[in-house]
Amino acid sequence: MLRIVQSQRIERLFEEMLSFFADHPLGVFESRQILIPSHGVGVWLKLYLANQHGIAAQVSTDFIGAFQWELYGRLAERDPNDLSQKIQQQAPLSGSIMRWKIFAYIWQVYLSTFTSGGSQSIDPAARTALSFLLQKLMTHQVHRSSTDQQARNDAEVKSKIWVLSAQIAQVFAGYVTYRPEWLRIWGRGGLLRLSGEDKPDWLVERYAEMQTWQAWLWKTLFAETFERREAEVQQFWTTLQKDPTQAKKLPKSLTIFTVIQLPPAELMFIRQLAQYVDVTLLHYNPSQEYWADLVDSRWLKRRQSERALDAQGRETHPLLTRMGKQAREVFKLLVNLSGGEFTEQVQEVWKDAFVESTSLNQPTVLQQIQQHALDLSNVKDWDFDPQDQSLAIHACHSALRQLEVLREEIIQWLGADVAKSASRLPSDILVLVPDLNDVAPLIRAVFSSPSTRTFESDAEISVPIEITGLAAPEVEALWQAFAGRFMLLAGRLSCETLLDWLALTPVQQSYNLSVPQVTRIGELLVEAGFRRGFDGAHLAQTLSAADVDVRFTLRFALDRLILGMAMPVAMLYADTLPMTTLMRDDFELIAVMEQLYQDLNQHRGELTTQRSIAEWLSILRADLQQAFSAERDTRGWASLMQALDDMDKNTQAALIHAGSEDGFVGLPLRFVLEELQAALTASMQSSTPTGRVTFARLGTMRPLPYRVIAVLNLDTGKFPKREQKNTFDLIGAFPSVLGDRSRTEDDLGAFLDALLLASDACWLFYNGQDVQDDQPRLPAAPVQELMDFLRDHLSPMPSSSDPEQRVSPLDQFIHQRHTLLPFEQANFDPRQPLGARGVWFEVAQQLNQQTLQSDPLVWADLSTNKVQDADAEIGMINANQLIKDLTQPARYFMAAARIGRIYLEEGLSGYEPLTLNKLDEYQLRHQFQLAKQSAQPLQATQWSAALPIGAAGKAYWQKGEREQVSIEQRLQLYGGFVNPLTERLLKVALPETDILRHSERAEVQLSIRVPTDQQASMWLSQSASSGRGKHLLRFWIEHLLWQVWRKTTAQEVEQGIGQRIGVYSAQTLIAQPMAMEDALKHLQDWLYVWQLAAKRPFVLPPALVVDAFKIDKKTGEVKITALDELLQKWLTADDFNAFVPPQQNEDCALHPDWQLILQGQDPAQAFMRDFERYAEVLYAPLVEQISIADEEIGGASK
Repeated sequence: MLRIVQSQRIERLFEEMLSFFADHPLGVFESRQILIPSHGVGVWLKLYLANQHGIAAQVSTDFIGAFQWELYGRLAERDPNDLSQKIQQQAPLSGSIMRWKIFAYIWQVYLSTFTSGGSQSIDPAARTALSFLLQKLMTHQVHRSSTDQQARNDAEVKSKIWVLSAQIAQVFAGYVTYRPEWLRIWGRGGLLRLSGEDKPDWLVERYAEMQTWQAWLWKTLFAETFERREAEVQQFWTTLQKDPTQAKKLPKSLTIFTVIQLPPAELMFIRQLAQYVDVTLLHYNPSQEYWADLVDSRWLKRRQSERALDAQGRETHPLLTRMGKQAREVFKLLVNLSGGEFTEQVQEVWKDAFVESTSLNQPTVLQQIQQHALDLSNVKDWDFDPQDQSLAIHACHSALRQLEVLREEIIQWLGADVAKSASRLPSDILVLVPDLNDVAPLIRAVFSSPSTRTFESDAEISVPIEITGLAAPEVEALWQAFAGRFMLLAGRLSCETLLDWLALTPVQQSYNLSVPQVTRIGELLVEAGFRRGFDGAHLAQTLSAADVDVRFTLRFALDRLILGMAMPVAMLYADTLPMTTLMRDDFELIAVMEQLYQDLNQHRGELTTQRSIAEWLSILRADLQQAFSAERDTRGWASLMQALDDMDKNTQAALIHAGSEDGFVGLPLRFVLEELQAALTASMQSSTPTGRVTFARLGTMRPLPYRVIAVLNLDTGKFPKREQKNTFDLIGAFPSVLGDRSRTEDDLGAFLDALLLASDACWLFYNGQDVQDDQPRLPAAPVQELMDFLRDHLSPMPSSSDPEQRVSPLDQFIHQRHTLLPFEQANFDPRQPLGARGVWFEVAQQLNQQTLQSDPLVWADLSTNKVQDADAEIGMINANQLIKDLTQPARYFMAAARIGRIYLEEGLSGYEPLTLNKLDEYQLRHQFQLAKQSAQPLQATQWSAALPIGAAGKAYWQKGEREQVSIEQRLQLYGGFVNPLTERLLKVALPETDILRHSERAEVQLSIRVPTDQQASMWLSQSASSGRGKHLLRFWIEHLLWQVWRKTTAQEVEQGIGQRIGVYSAQTLIAQPMAMEDALKHLQDWLYVWQLAAKRPFVLPPALVVDAFKIDKKTGEVKITALDELLQKWLTADDFNAFVPPQQNEDCALHPDWQLILQGQDPAQAFMRDFERYAEVLYAPLVEQISIADEEIGGASK
């Protein structure tokens, strides 16, 4: 008996299944057999059964195909000791087994065709039949003169055959499922008849050529196995027909809980099995009407245009006809199943279990869509409630922003109207993502637990989530750790790559390392000079033969570290400079690094070594046992061992089907590792429901109901996925057949299911604006069609901005556009107080104090020495930090606002240094100065771990020597004696202001460094910096601090006592003495700015602003010049001499720091506001008092 029950509600089908169970009781030791379309449905059924009955027992779920072959095995007469039959039962004609066989066969044909060492058993006709494939391989056939070169050629050819084998096995597996009749024809030696209708001649010839070699391969390698399968199937049905008592071996009843697709073989199996077993097929059908003849309106118009006649078919529901092609074909197949040769032998019952809405409330827009599909009604002018939140289409700027909005929506939904929705749980929410692999890291970042974050916030809310359908982190970590032992030396082996591998938990456990120890290893390797390359031999593989500079390898760094343990002196030994900065705890880490080096060296070259699969699997198991025994009894260990066992079984099956081991060839280790990784990835593809917010790949959770379903990344090009056509697939050469599978239709069907199976809400997300230019972007075509459908069916309503104008509710309420950043002020609506309780509100408060705080910011004027807001006692301040804050106002504000700058962190360079950056040049000049002071000449070999390779390193060294000579010569002009410095404490009393919180005067204590000699009349210093830009401001503030500390008098000013001279690498700065009172006033101005810059962005980068002031040669007054050019540099960093990109220039508004803290503001207006108010007060004294040797910095001579 075949009973088909259809409903638009999965919960209703579940009730029908329980009713079927009640009508068909089983024995105590018997189990219910349920066939499922996906692993997720099976898990959902068991969870739902347990929720209903408290326990889910005696339930067995399986896929139709697997159950089908298991059932055949119950009646088949097999020899239990026959390994061949056993393997056929486990994996008959699976893609992996066919791949091994195809690879071995094509390799033997290749050898017999192009070399003298090929097998003589190869049929000469095979060369003719496979000429198409052999021509593809001829480009790799080059005559080699040496054994080494021939081995490399063979490896290249095997790699090509390996790829071809995968493609051919894929199409053969498709033929087994969807075109078995073709294989029967090919097995008998026949060919399919190709029609040339609507196809050019060259394409028909190509199809004919492909059919020739595919038919030959199939008949030669797989026809016999396929015939045995066919015979076993026929024997199964014949046995049941001749001996009805054999039906006792079949299950008493069978439940099929929904189907997504129905290949021909599975369809016929269900139909025939129903003669002997009570089969109930619970079919999810979105419509209660007959809709098998509905067609897409666009297809209908195109068809009518092509044929110039009325094409049959009707179109009444654009969403069903456009996105429900797959469900419509399954429905049509089930309808066709009612007829045929077995109609009289099988009792068929159709039952409708559709659920009609009984709610008296106005239906939501989501319910309207679902009802419209259910009854195929053409009712329009739907009323819309502005409070309806059942459907939302979110336009964002990026996948990250989509997740941020999704998180806020989830929090709002779970916390809204708690009194009425106490049953709302995270497990009620399903999030579908087309490209889950790419988005998974962002999901973990946005939804990470507060305990894993580096900041704390009372406003933070934890949302429990789980990503399903991906390899578990522990599985991925163990695989990366294990494969890295073989794969690391296959690439460049940069320092960053090695440290990433060491950061894996299995690697750390293997070498008994902790996270701080791995961090220290990274510091040691970088300090020792490791950049890329394992050793000289490894690096030479990618270098010119004339390049003998093999520094910066792992071996180079380890030699320096090991020598530093034995000889911690900066002396060359065997052309190696020891590391002299090691600590005792580093010795153990260096020993671990040497052991790691030896382990990697042991596997050098194994990727290209040729061995049999059995040998490789034995080696891999032994290495896994030896290196990662600590991972036993973990999920990663079990998954990896299972992958090894499955590969072993597949290769054994391939050998058995080949008939002997002679035809099976060895493979490089790289192929084996790639196949293992593919097997691990495939084993984790199935998604399952969880007890949390579930993230899954689109299409893997069909058709399961959830209260809320969200779909992310519905962008053009990403959704729906385009068909990845296999160039060898002949299915496209013939008309499509009912039941054929399509990746595009899978995605469209999953999207339709999300709309029709979400009971409370459906949220759709796409990137509606571009991050770079903020230009609008259209969503994927299905989303756009849904929006057109809503515009056509929703009644217009008065606009919220203009009641006289009527607009669609779609544009006013459903379609929502979001800001680029989550903490922009527009996101915090006072009518939605929940939005002001999150961590982003705290960030917004820090960035937008003028608008988010109740008290307005009080602006003070520097000319009156007013301080904006200060406590009576500010405390100790390090002058060096004060100066650093003032020279980098953007960084200072972000640090004060507790905003991280992680996006500016640069990774380790994967190349040997070809140049020295500005910081390295500074360090080199600084080392020359230290060597001069200590009277110990600096040697080039002491910089072997930093100087660029080749002639560039020598050039930089000579440049440093010349600059040092220049600095020494300029120092001699002023006596040559550099003043030693001492740390002192300076207290600066700030004047009373109108807004001080206390009546007592504020006092700031500064820790400063000034000349040790308190009676020094001149301060002479040298520095390796350039003396320009921010270094000029540092020189000026240090001069002010010294003048205040030494209490310079007016008389000393007249005598020139208290002069400051700084000899820099590029110029010599001279600051004239200044009376203490004047210096204190200027110092107080800068202290005020320092406090101001902590509370709001102070948009005056010193390196930029100092160039705006010049001294008029005629009047001697300070004037502002070229302000327009200055503003242009601020906005675009448009400077011909600038080699730094604007995004890396901290003095440009395009720098990420300024982009972040000035978001929502006009950078030009912000700059001009601070420039007009503060620039002259701050920088005019600097220009007046400081000169460059014989020339003022403003341009006039003294």
